[in-house]
Amino acid sequence: LTTYGSYNISTNNCYYDALIAVIANFVASFLAGFVVFSALGHMAWRLNKDVKYVVDPGSSLSFIAYPEILATFKYPTFFSILFFLMVINLGLDSDFGGLEAMYTALSDEYFVLKRHRNLGMFIMCCILVIACLPTVTHGGNYVVQFLDKFSTGTALMLVVMMEAIAASWVYGINNIAYDIQLHLGFQPNYFFRFTWKFLCPIIITLLIIFSLISSDKLIYGNYIYPSWSIIFGWCFNMSLILPIPIIIIYVFIRYSDPEKSLKERIYFLFVPTITKQKLKREIEQQNAFVSSSLSPMSHV
Repeated sequence: LTTYGSYNISTNNCYYDALIAVIANFVASFLAGFVVFSALGHMAWRLNKDVKYVVDPGSSLSFIAYPEILATFKYPTFFSILFFLMVINLGLDSDFGGLEAMYTALSDEYFVLKRHRNLGMFIMCCILVIACLPTVTHGGNYVVQFLDKFSTGTALMLVVMMEAIAASWVYGINNIAYDIQLHLGFQPNYFFRFTWKFLCPIIITLLIIFSLISSDKLIYGNYIYPSWSIIFGWCFNMSLILPIPIIIIYVFIRYSDPEKSLKERIYFLFVPTITKQKLKREIEQQNAFVSSSLSPMSHV
């Protein structure tokens, strides 16, 4: 979303975009919930089992539960073709966002990738296809379950937490409100400010704590993952957020003034760039005013 937002014009009404995205997501999830639990309820009734024992979590729902439900339709082949075309389209569409975000980040750092965008995209797609080959082997379901557990959980929420803190506390909620007014002509109300500054970090923190507490053995079907795979998974999970402290240390060493105290150096790194530029302009204007006041020609 951040990458897509960077392509918008400065006057684009992000309020309407956010409302449309939230409402569409809510409606889609609401309808999907009806479809999923209707299908699971029907299968549970037929098999005389509890709903949670009907299918295994993960891809089994898409490739076992839905096809079995579609087989009861009047034209099962037709609806099955439509369903799996939808699954293929959903997978391709989901890849667009992640692929675009990765390539945009790399092209911002290395301008040569912008000049050869088609070739760069092709090479990146080839690399990702090769990296994903283990997921389509006979043991691919176990790899998918492992990645689903350790690649999008706690680490992702920690990254979101860092973004929320950086935006609302480091950059400053007032600066965000000023930027929105500059582009849209109005400032967000206090409800949004309270949500961004307090409610979002609190909720994300609770989700992180809950995910750590509820973390249990990784099981797929009757297979229990070994302990070494769990340790490797947590190391992989933490490696996703490792660039954050590394960049903090690098910036602290590279850009802070060694002649200043530790407190001043840390404060300087946590001051937003826009504030630094504003302070620099104010100092330059003040110095220019003082110089003109002290100049003999200013009194002529």
